[in-house]
Amino acid sequence: ADILYTNQPGLEIMKEINSNDEHEIIIRTRQIVNSDKVEVFDIKIGEKCYSITLRAVKDTDYVNVYGKDITDKIQAKEELVNLNNSLEDRVKQRTLELEKEIQERRKAEELLRESEMKYRELVESANSIIIRWNYRGEIIFYNDFAEKKFGYRPEEILGRNILETIVPEEEEGGRNLRSVMFDIIENPDKYIWHINENVKKNGKKMWVAWANRAIYDKYGKVREILSIGNDISRQKYAEEQLKLSKKEAEDKAKKLSKMYSRIQSELELARKIQTKILPSVDTFHSDKLEYYYEYQPLEEVGGDFFDIDEIADGIFRVMITDATGHGIQAGLITMAIKSEYEELKWKVADPATVLEELGYRFTYKFSALNIILPCIVIDINSIQDTITYASAGYPRQILLQNGNPLWLERTEPIIGLNRNRMLVKKKESRTYKYRPGDILFLFSDGLTETRNPEKKIFGDERLLDMIHHLKENSIKDSINYIFSGIEEFRKEEPLRDDITILGIHRL
Repeated sequence: ADILYTNQPGLEIMKEINSNDEHEIIIRTRQIVNSDKVEVFDIKIGEKCYSITLRAVKDTDYVNVYGKDITDKIQAKEELVNLNNSLEDRVKQRTLELEKEIQERRKAEELLRESEMKYRELVESANSIIIRWNYRGEIIFYNDFAEKKFGYRPEEILGRNILETIVPEEEEGGRNLRSVMFDIIENPDKYIWHINENVKKNGKKMWVAWANRAIYDKYGKVREILSIGNDISRQKYAEEQLKLSKKEAEDKAKKLSKMYSRIQSELELARKIQTKILPSVDTFHSDKLEYYYEYQPLEEVGGDFFDIDEIADGIFRVMITDATGHGIQAGLITMAIKSEYEELKWKVADPATVLEELGYRFTYKFSALNIILPCIVIDINSIQDTITYASAGYPRQILLQNGNPLWLERTEPIIGLNRNRMLVKKKESRTYKYRPGDILFLFSDGLTETRNPEKKIFGDERLLDMIHHLKENSIKDSINYIFSGIEEFRKEEPLRDDITILGIHRL
């Protein structure tokens, strides 16, 4: 190709294409010679991109070649495409994350509704007035027993002010109850329990002993008050007629406060109450046994519970259970089981009978809630160097005899599965040797079912392996070693259940 004229940039282009007769520009130039055609196309030459325009010179064999450097434009276009693709990927990723969050939130809401339903059944069956009212004095919860006592139906009282309904402006004795109600909101700790005059829908007066608990928002301000009350009108009127001492009324109110402390609810107090019912290592003194435990609930309140006590000289009874569910619901159930078991452990002779009687009471009282209770009871006889146990569907536990692990298998079904006592075949307790140096490892299924980020479970074999590697340390060091191993295995994976592990060392 002969070049008649070119500028400096054109010269650089023509140097590259003039040595190549098959170059696209040469080919296209030949195609339009002696024609009226105009060719416009983009082409990459070396590291740059050009927009080329070919126009034939009339009546000659020459073609005008115009080139424009569009490298920056092409790069900008490519970057825009890449950015758009990246943005689409991020939008897709965020959409998937939002869908997952929505699914998890729906699941959490469903679990919360189920928990609240069971909690409501327990509250509605209580033989106490239970009312919740907000900082404006508006009643927002009102149980069946309150309806029986005051005469208002829920639709007649919910949303109305407590001073317009069940609390008069002033007591017969002259005390201003309006100021008292405001003071409860401002200074709830002053009114943990107190007595005041109330009024029914029909206008009749009623004296009630109240236990109050403030519920705070995230800023530390009182959001609402939970009030649990007992009608003490008879006592109050008898006091007025017979001039009973003030102390008798205070004792009645204090008993009410103690009853309230046993009702687990959505309050922050629940965790402290549950912690107090667990045995204290510091107050346990024996030259036959030593024990240590670690307990990590899934939520503020958990469903795992255990008890250890010396029921006779040299004989210790241990019970560990895992109530259905988590949180408030499970906490309420463990409180109920604690109450029932506390009586049985001193009266019943052997573990199998304890479980049989506990199962009967549990089924009789809580069958409507459709809950189950895996449980194991163990008697340690330090005189005969034995353990005797019965397990109602509780996960198999480990007895370390002279360094050799022995599994304590289930002996009977989970409490709550069979509603008919007459159909339950009586089970026998099992007995094994438990000599000085032996160790009992008792744990909830939350331990062996703990998952790591790869969704693998901790499992029985991994637990056995850790027990095999225990050194001759104190029982506290041994339990801490196992618990640390679980935490190391779990890493950042969220808990799925309460975790309890209890070690009992025969001295």
